[in-house]
Amino acid sequence: MTGQPPFVPLRSLREGQRAALRLRAEWLEALHEGLVTPVDLFRHAATADGRPLLALTLRQVLVHAGGLSGKTINIRLTRLRARCGADCISYRQLTVGWLLDTRCRGRRLACWFSLQPAIGRQPPWDGFPFTPQTRGI
Repeated sequence: MTGQPPFVPLRSLREGQRAALRLRAEWLEALHEGLVTPVDLFRHAATADGRPLLALTLRQVLVHAGGLSGKTINIRLTRLRARCGADCISYRQLTVGWLLDTRCRGRRLACWFSLQPAIGRQPPWDGFPFTPQTRGI
């Protein structure tokens, strides 16, 4: 060996970058459309084929998962940083890769799930859907 790094054509690097951007965009679109959940995205990101998804920020995941205001997203990310003891890092550093980092042995992912609302939602009124809504509620 001569000690030089192997030659990699610039074209193949650009193709790899485009493929990674395309994969991220496809997953964010599927998340936005409700075809997948953040859990599905995390599972795929943990595989070799889903490695480009590790670069997505948690803000992107929450925005595309839908139904949350910007204020709610900021509150959740701030609480996640506080619970994980990561107050000194920026929101841009809160990525899927950071969340799934194996060195923390799942503690960050557990904090993420503890901050998510319960899956079962409360009914809009007592007796829903079998009784009519009473006035004044």
